[in-house]
Amino acid sequence: DYVYLVSECYINTNNIVKEEPDTYVPTVVYNDKTTVLPADRIYCYNYGEDSASYSVIGSFNYRDGALCDSASLFGGASQIYCSKDNIIFTKYNSTELPKEEGSYSSAYTDISRLEISGGKIEYKASGKVEGELENQFFIDEYDGYFRFVTTVTETTVTKQKYANTDKEIFVYDSNPSACLTVLDKDLKLCGQIKDLAQGERVYSVRFMGDTAYFVTFRRTDPLFSADLSDPKNPKILGELKIPGFSEYMYPYGNGLLLGFGMDADESTGRTNGLKLSMFDISNPADVKEQNKTVLDGYDYSPALYNHKAMLVSNGKNLMGFAAYDRYGNTKYLIYEYTGDEFVRKAVLTPPYAVQNSENNIIYDSCFSSESIRGLFINNDFYLVSDCGLLVFDMNTFLQTARIDF
Repeated sequence: DYVYLVSECYINTNNIVKEEPDTYVPTVVYNDKTTVLPADRIYCYNYGEDSASYSVIGSFNYRDGALCDSASLFGGASQIYCSKDNIIFTKYNSTELPKEEGSYSSAYTDISRLEISGGKIEYKASGKVEGELENQFFIDEYDGYFRFVTTVTETTVTKQKYANTDKEIFVYDSNPSACLTVLDKDLKLCGQIKDLAQGERVYSVRFMGDTAYFVTFRRTDPLFSADLSDPKNPKILGELKIPGFSEYMYPYGNGLLLGFGMDADESTGRTNGLKLSMFDISNPADVKEQNKTVLDGYDYSPALYNHKAMLVSNGKNLMGFAAYDRYGNTKYLIYEYTGDEFVRKAVLTPPYAVQNSENNIIYDSCFSSESIRGLFINNDFYLVSDCGLLVFDMNTFLQTARIDF
C-alpha cells in the first residue's frame, strides 16, 4: 500500500545561511506545508562525505496520498537498489594516490542500508566495498545477504628518472580486475572472491538466486558463473570465453540467459557491431553460448547504456531496441528466438518525421534515439518517441495507427 519516492537534493554552497536551515537541509512539502527534515532523520555514510547533496526518501500511502515518513542520506547516491524490505544506496569514492612507490586500490564504494516496512523508513547500517559498481544490477539482496560485483583498479606507483638527468617522476600503472563481495545485514564482510579477470573490467551482472553471472572484457568476453549458496564461501563455477561483451543480461526462461552488447575482434578488442547472445545456463558450471547474431551495419544502441531502452519478453518471445545503422538512420529492431537462431521479425522506423501538405518530409528537431521505447498491450505493439506514437499489429507488424505529438 506504499509508494517510496527517492529524489536528489542539491545544495547551493554559495547560498548557505546558518540561521536558515532550509538553505542547507532538505525540506518536505505536504498539503502546502513546508517542513525542514529534523536532524534525527538525516543520515550519512560512515566513511566521510564532501558532497553537497542529499538523497531524500519519502513514503506515501497510495490509498489516500498521505505522507507516512521521510528521511535523507547526506552525500547522495551513485546507484540505488531496492527490494521489498530495503533500499541500498551506494556512493562511489575515488581516493588520491600517494606520492610514494607501492600498489594501491584507487577507489571504493560506500554503502548505506535503509529498511522500509509499512511506510516506515529506518536507517540500519553502513559499510563499503572495494571498487566501482556500474549500475544497480551489480547489487543484489538474497536470503538476508547483500551481494556486489565491482571493478577494482589496482594502481602501481613507481619512480622513474628522466634520461641523463636526476629528475624523478611518478609513473602510474592501472590494472583492473573483478571482485565479488557478500555482506551480511550489518554490511559487514561475509565472503569474497578477489582478483578475477586480471586486466579486465566488469561490464554486466545478473544475480539469479544462489548463482551470479557476470561479464568482463578486454579483448574477449569471459562470462563467469559463481555459486553463492554458501555466503561465507562463494565459488567460481565456470568461465566461458567468447568474442565481444554483453552490456546487459536478461533471464529468458527455460535455462536461458540473453546477452546484449558488442561483438569484438579477439586479437585487437576492436568492436564489430551490436550482438545478441543466448547462453544456456541449465548447468551453471558449464555455461554455453547456444547461439549469437551480429547485427551487421548497426554499431550503436541506447540499450547499451540504459536497460530501459531494451524490451525483452520471454512470454511473447521478442526482444526490441533502437539502433543506428551505418548511414546514421535510427531503426527499431525486433527479434525472436526460435531455439536454434535469432530471427529478425521487423525493422521499424520510429516516429520522427511529419509530412506537410505537399507530402514533403520535415524532420522534427525533437527526435532523439535515446527516447525511443517499444511496448505491447495484447497484440498491439507501440513504438514511442519524443515526437509521436506508432501502433503495429504484432502478427504482421503492419502499422495500424499514428499520433504525432
